[in-house]
Amino acid sequence: RELRGGSGMNVPRELQLVIGAAGIFFSFSIFAVLQEDVYKKAYGGEYFAFTFLALVIERGVNALTAYLGNLALGPSGHNIPHKEIFNP
Repeated sequence: RELRGGSGMNVPRELQLVIGAAGIFFSFSIFAVLQEDVYKKAYGGEYFAFTFLALVIERGVNALTAYLGNLALGPSGHNIPHKEIFNP
């Protein structure tokens, strides 16, 4: 089954899954390498200690990646019951 993306392309669901999984893996891998470099290197004799900031940046990059993927491929077509989830 194919879904019509926001760009007007027909993208098979299997390919969407592969693109999504690859994007998640790529995003986490790149950020892990960058984060490791930041934590290991001394800056003026001190080491980076703002873990929360690093996590906020990571989550922002992940959200941006998901948003761009949604723009490129379009929504999944599934209805999410927001009212039932947030107002039990």
